Amino acid sequence: MINTPMRILHLNLLWWVWGAYLVGLFLLMHMPVPEKLPSVASNDKLIHFTLYFVLVLLWGMAMRCGGHQLTGRVMIFAWVGFGLYAAMDEWLQGFVNRSPDMRDWLADKCGITASLALIYAWGRFSCDSADESTLSGPKKPDKQTG
Repeated sequence: MINTPMRILHLNLLWWVWGAYLVGLFLLMHMPVPEKLPSVASNDKLIHFTLYFVLVLLWGMAMRCGGHQLTGRVMIFAWVGFGLYAAMDEWLQGFVNRSPDMRDWLADKCGITASLALIYAWGRFSCDSADESTLSGPKKPDKQTG
C-alpha cells in the first residue's frame, strides 16, 4: 500500500474522528443528568449498544485503513480492552450523580461484539478505491514469452 498524501490525510482524519467520538462519548456519559430530562428508559440499552458499536467500528476502520492486520488475537484484545473501557465508564458514572448499571455495560459489550464481528466478517474496509488490489484481489503473474 502506497502512502500518498491523500491516503495519509484520510487515515489521519479517521483517527481524529475516532478520538473526537471517544472524547464526546466520555463527556456525554459523565455529565450529570438534569432532573427534568425526558425518560429514555425504553431506548437506553439500544443507545448504549449503538454508541459502542460506532466507537468500535470507527476504530476498526482506522486500523484497517492504516494497513493493520486485524487478526483474531487483535480482535480479542480489542474486545477485552473496549469491554474494560465500558466497565470503567459505567463505574465512573457513580461519581457524577448517575447510576452505574450492569445491563448498560452488557448493552455496551453487545455493541462492541457486534461491531467486531462485522469488522471481522467484512474482512477489510477499502481506503483507497483506486488501489487495484483492494478491488480485484491478488494480481496474476504475467506470462513470460520467449
